[in-house]
Amino acid sequence: MRTGWSDSSLAVENALAAEAAGVSALAMHGRTREQMYTGHADLETLHDVAQALTKIPFIANGDIRTQFKKPNSVSKKSVLTLS
Repeated sequence: MRTGWSDSSLAVENALAAEAAGVSALAMHGRTREQMYTGHADLETLHDVAQALTKIPFIANGDIRTQFKKPNSVSKKSVLTLS
């Protein structure tokens, strides 16, 4: 899923709804649908989602090109980051 359609204000709520519905894992791209592949991924929103999810693995992607660029704020035991 993406962080949202035009803004990322519901990203955490949507991720929690998916977790509550019983998904096995969640992958989220750090841009909205309207952004497509322009601009920069919203790493702060990815961090917020990673912190909110407690029962499932979280896969964050977008603008994470190397292990050294991965922000510490996104990393968590159950988080996998991909470019």
